Amino acid sequence: MKCSSCKQPLTREDKICPHCKEPNPGYVLSLSHRMVGVEDRDTRAVGKDIEYDQPRYFLFGFFQLFKPYLNLSGTMKRGQFWSIQLIILILDLPFILYLVQTYTGWVDLGLTSTWVKLFFTLNVCWFLPLFGAEVRRLHDANLSSYWILLKLLVGPGSLIFIYLLSLPSNPKTRYS
Repeated sequence: MKCSSCKQPLTREDKICPHCKEPNPGYVLSLSHRMVGVEDRDTRAVGKDIEYDQPRYFLFGFFQLFKPYLNLSGTMKRGQFWSIQLIILILDLPFILYLVQTYTGWVDLGLTSTWVKLFFTLNVCWFLPLFGAEVRRLHDANLSSYWILLKLLVGPGSLIFIYLLSLPSNPKTRYS
């Protein structure tokens, strides 16, 4: 990499050029950041800025679910939303198996009503954060939050709602 002004060699660790003291456009704070071109809206000048990648940890999205709790503004990426749904399904699996055992007698796991109370409490605790996550996911697909009313239609409304939640992100969303 060379300096854009004096053409002297630079490394990625050099914040400024040691010869002409110009900022290094290739300087990166750490491996998880990268330089991207941005446009300054006031001056219409194109410059360099640092883009921060969001962590791609599987459980990170689940813990981020409770941070905004009932925040109905903003967006949520598709991968984060569906990883949250998968974690909740895994946590609800003993409750689902207990219901199957109770109503069909299919499998005997020895689960007691204490477990049912625990899982019911968990589901009540994440009802509102999931509602907020669904609204933010709809916003990320550039859809109004009123589409959540499709959940009231049992059957086809729920299927259409799941389809809307699986739509890809729209970079030109009007919800920020």
